[in-house]
Amino acid sequence: MSKPNVNVKSDSKITSTYCCSWRAPSNIALIKYWGKWGRQLPMNPSLSFSLKHSCIEFDTCIETPADFTTTNPKLKSLLVDGKEIAKFSARIEKFLASTGDLLPELAGKEISIISRASFPHSTGIASSAASMAALALSLCSFQRTEDDLEFFRRASLIARLASGSACRSVYGGAVLWGRCEDDACIDEESSDEYAIPLSSEKYLAPLFRNMKDAILIVDSTPKKVSSSAGHQMMIDHPYREARVVLAHENLHKILLALKSGDAKVVAEIVEMEALGLHGLMMSSMPSYLLVRPNTIHIIERVRELRERESLPIFFTLDAGPNVHLLYPQELTSKIKAFVAEELLRFCEGGEWIDDEVGSGPLRL
Repeated sequence: MSKPNVNVKSDSKITSTYCCSWRAPSNIALIKYWGKWGRQLPMNPSLSFSLKHSCIEFDTCIETPADFTTTNPKLKSLLVDGKEIAKFSARIEKFLASTGDLLPELAGKEISIISRASFPHSTGIASSAASMAALALSLCSFQRTEDDLEFFRRASLIARLASGSACRSVYGGAVLWGRCEDDACIDEESSDEYAIPLSSEKYLAPLFRNMKDAILIVDSTPKKVSSSAGHQMMIDHPYREARVVLAHENLHKILLALKSGDAKVVAEIVEMEALGLHGLMMSSMPSYLLVRPNTIHIIERVRELRERESLPIFFTLDAGPNVHLLYPQELTSKIKAFVAEELLRFCEGGEWIDDEVGSGPLRL
């Protein structure tokens, strides 16, 4: 992504201006977060990998007006890939209005944002997670006095209020969000309020430490039902309680399998979670469907390859039609050939993203 110059115009009514730029990654969940309660808290814990190349950059300028009467920060302007998007502006305005108690240092500030993305928005590649993580990191940078642990924990909490899964995108690698009371799997202090990173050396077998992600773009059209609407439908979903229990069980199993290197169990759990997520959508009221016929074609061929050659590969889906094919780095040549020969025919315009698990956000 090329970075345009940001020109801050002088204004006699502005007494000071602070600018910073952050790049934050999308993430792909292995254990899905679906359904929330309270102030953007998860019904169940989730586990994800943060990506490297699917990311969003925010150039953020925070201006202090000479006179202000509001206690909340205010959105002054927003450009997304050079365009004004009213729906996204309204979402950020609503978020800023709700965080005055958590961002007291931004009281009365006016915020201008230029955003750039390396992948399609609103197609099930967690664009909101990357966007809101970049925004939270920028806002928390305004008065950064904490150490790194406290800074990123606070940014994770703030990001969560804008988009639940965004709290995972303030870290790289494997990230856990949600209270996990399982000493057999994890000895970190987990929380519903913020996400925590899981050390690769401690929690991932060598097989899973350098994972690649082939993101197969089945349909880049913005989805008709947002993730926010889908979460809302879980409040009265007939399978809600069973889903919460299953998510805890799956988290326990996959943490043990990731640590031991059991690719068979990891594949089973990740794919169950992906298909289960879309099953919850199809059994919501009203019911809706985000997968497409080509989504199914890709899934079938991935499973055929795994069975035929006993490869440690697996697919997952986010809240959209596009397929993530996860595999160890040492299989890169084989998987790229497989994508070219077998899967591109099912991708919109033959498009796919060659991505991998990354190290997390970067201040530019």
